[in-house]
Amino acid sequence: MDGPSRSRSRRFQDHVFVWDKKFAVRQLKTHNHENNRLTPDGGETIVEAFLNQFSSRLDPPQYNYMALRRFLEKASEDDLRTNTTSTQYDQKNVLLDDRRDDTGWRDVNKIRHFARDWNSYAEGYPPEGENILQTPMNAKELYSKRLKSMLETGAERRVIYVSNMSSACALALVSTTPRYQAPVLRDFMQRYIFHRVFLGVSMLPNHLGFTLEFHLPYYALRQHDVKIQDQRRLRRCGRFVSSRLPLNSPEYLYEAQISVVIVGLDEWVWTAYCCTETYFGSEETIEFYHERGLDAPLGGARPTHYPIWNPREYFLLVFTSRMNQITKEWSNLVIALEERFQYQEESIFSEDTSVASLVDDGPFQRTKEYTTITDLLRLLHNALVKFIDSWENFEKGEIQYFEMEDYQALGETWDSNLANINRDVSELRYLRRSLLQRIEMFDIKRSGVSDSKHWF
Repeated sequence: MDGPSRSRSRRFQDHVFVWDKKFAVRQLKTHNHENNRLTPDGGETIVEAFLNQFSSRLDPPQYNYMALRRFLEKASEDDLRTNTTSTQYDQKNVLLDDRRDDTGWRDVNKIRHFARDWNSYAEGYPPEGENILQTPMNAKELYSKRLKSMLETGAERRVIYVSNMSSACALALVSTTPRYQAPVLRDFMQRYIFHRVFLGVSMLPNHLGFTLEFHLPYYALRQHDVKIQDQRRLRRCGRFVSSRLPLNSPEYLYEAQISVVIVGLDEWVWTAYCCTETYFGSEETIEFYHERGLDAPLGGARPTHYPIWNPREYFLLVFTSRMNQITKEWSNLVIALEERFQYQEESIFSEDTSVASLVDDGPFQRTKEYTTITDLLRLLHNALVKFIDSWENFEKGEIQYFEMEDYQALGETWDSNLANINRDVSELRYLRRSLLQRIEMFDIKRSGVSDSKHWF
């Protein structure tokens, strides 16, 4: 690209990826959108209203959000209203945190303004807030709570943490969502259902508000006496590559996802949704976080009485914490694989020529083993490639939304968070290269075994 074209492209990016400064001030008129709930039209069900909200006539007539529709229709809004006794309705897998910051910024004359001095929040202790409600909930309780908007209950900042989101819990969110949030929540749930990687920041139509979103698919290795199935049948699990070392219990590979979206009308009124999967023992329980007063989306890294009020800062902190979590999971997984494959290198240091034999046995066991291992390696490698590509695209554009020139203390904190994320991405790049090298090694070995059949 020539100089002038590159310059125009840069100016375009600078114009597009700029945080709207109006979000720093209470947008009282737009707050009414929080009270405008999603309601079905005519003979529509609530699921149909949710899936069709702000849809385009150019959307595919078939298969559009079909997986999400099937997931939501496993539950019933009537059951959310009644005393139905069922695990998916009664299980307390939601932790709600509602609160309001009614301080604002005051000038030298003590006159209150509808904005905050973020430097004072970053350097000191932010206010705990007012009208605080922190409680574990089941799907029916969540549905009942969200029938009224959070503004009607005196809250402005709402954090909803969900572990192992069930169809009932998803329907409770869908059937009580503000209308302006419906398209955001629809795409968020679709990506979550499909175990898809995604990083993005966007403005709502007409700059009504904003969304901050990430999805982090990963695979985790655990030792369990028996395989733990995902009762929702969203995620897969299976036996891991056998180890030559003695183990206390069999090893299983679990598929998992961490998904977060923050959608708001300004920096005062916003809702954060965080979905994690803990069915295989990935982190602490909701009861643990609640009883100790810890921020669940942050994995307990911060007490709830020390809240983050800036939506971009909260997004970065959660992203940093969860990136570090999945990087450790990926690292443990690849290290375990490397330990399993050390025997493939024994021929280099062995005088026993049989170790290096390429001859397959009668039932082609070695060919089958190499094929199975290569399939596993490609699955893991491709997952890392998708995430790294998403991060690199995010780094070229949306990351500019996190530039904070007006508040130095806050900007320095954000830069530190982004540096930590970049460090974890570097580790994931190394793990991706390690997997690729193993894929190439097993492809060569499998080819060698196949060719050797013609020698004898």
